[in-house]
Amino acid sequence: MKIFRTDVGVANLIHQHESQNAAITHLLENIGEATINAIYLGMNGVLGKHEAHHDQLFVIVSGRGWVQSGDDEPIAVRTGQAILWQAGELHTSGTHHGMVGIVIESEKLELSPHLQEWRYG
Repeated sequence: MKIFRTDVGVANLIHQHESQNAAITHLLENIGEATINAIYLGMNGVLGKHEAHHDQLFVIVSGRGWVQSGDDEPIAVRTGQAILWQAGELHTSGTHHGMVGIVIESEKLELSPHLQEWRYG
């Protein structure tokens, strides 16, 4: 499992089209066919442990919670972070307060070289 920053601190400001207070973070390169889903976890919500059938990028767009890979210890995550799970990796996620994420799945996800990995532990 890898965790990346996607928040304003690593985003590029957008000045085109008379944009104001706008920024963009490039996440993926050439992903080919992909599935994109929104995941909603309510208070005390848990997405049970399961195997990633394809590479998965879980982008947290609201809230905070935790993620866990295999039998590793859970790691706290929040809005502005993205978690990459590789195909075949067992993982789970949950929250006490609520969390919303976008999950992008594809046979092979090629992360943008501009993403900054978040170091935990």
